[in-house]
Amino acid sequence: SHNVNGATGWVKVPLVPLTFQPSEFAKIVTILLMASLASEYNGRMTSLRDYVKLCGVLLVPFMLILLQPDLGTGLIVLVMGAAIIICAGAKRSWVLVTIALIVLFATLLIATSVTPGLPHVLKQYQLNRLIVFVDPSVDPSGNGYNLQQAKIAVGSGGLLGKGIGHASQAGSGFLPEAHTDFVFAVLGEELGLFGVLLVIGLFALLMRSGFQVALKSDQLFNRIAASGVTAWFLLQAIVNIMVVMNLLPVLGVPLPFISSGGSALMANLLAVAVLLSCARDTPDARAYLEN
Repeated sequence: SHNVNGATGWVKVPLVPLTFQPSEFAKIVTILLMASLASEYNGRMTSLRDYVKLCGVLLVPFMLILLQPDLGTGLIVLVMGAAIIICAGAKRSWVLVTIALIVLFATLLIATSVTPGLPHVLKQYQLNRLIVFVDPSVDPSGNGYNLQQAKIAVGSGGLLGKGIGHASQAGSGFLPEAHTDFVFAVLGEELGLFGVLLVIGLFALLMRSGFQVALKSDQLFNRIAASGVTAWFLLQAIVNIMVVMNLLPVLGVPLPFISSGGSALMANLLAVAVLLSCARDTPDARAYLEN
């Protein structure tokens, strides 16, 4: 394993100066596995036992990713899997009870982690991220530094931006992780408001195409798999952008196709391949290919 910023989510390839992040590929594996299991219920899940079984399958990659620790990727996998379970036809009451239990569990984790004498499950840096999310000025030179510099970068871009390669915040080293988790701030500084809206529009177009594939699919596996991939891209893009805008605590989630990272890019391209495979197997596509 290879440690980066306190997380051991990278694996070093022997004899080659390369590392890869298994948790990125766990997303696509989770989608395919859960889509395969969920498609057995034909869109209606009537047994609570089957619902619990699917939730148990989802908890395996979620807990393994948390052990790294990587809370951001774990939450992406959890919500993405939850979307697949809902597509499988889970009853609304089961889903609502599960959400309530998750909220209760998260509240207990935070409460115990801030109470002296009780087991601290959350790491100190995770608690610090929650604190600076509420008030970044509490620690302006530490955990709140990234958020403040990100807002400065986005705001300084104006309407048209400073031009590609002319980001002073990232170029001068004021904005840490500018090439990964905070790359959206660099886009805001270099491309300005119009450029950022264009990037968001391209993501919206990708999401629309993904959901169209899911709606047009006549095979349940393809419908669920396409929904899972689209939910992944949608959720991860929204979370990354909201973190940069200080609307969510820092979670360490990359922006799909844009943040630097070979493992993330390969996993994203594999997910697009799944979408294209599902699109090729729709009735319209089959009719077009036959003609």
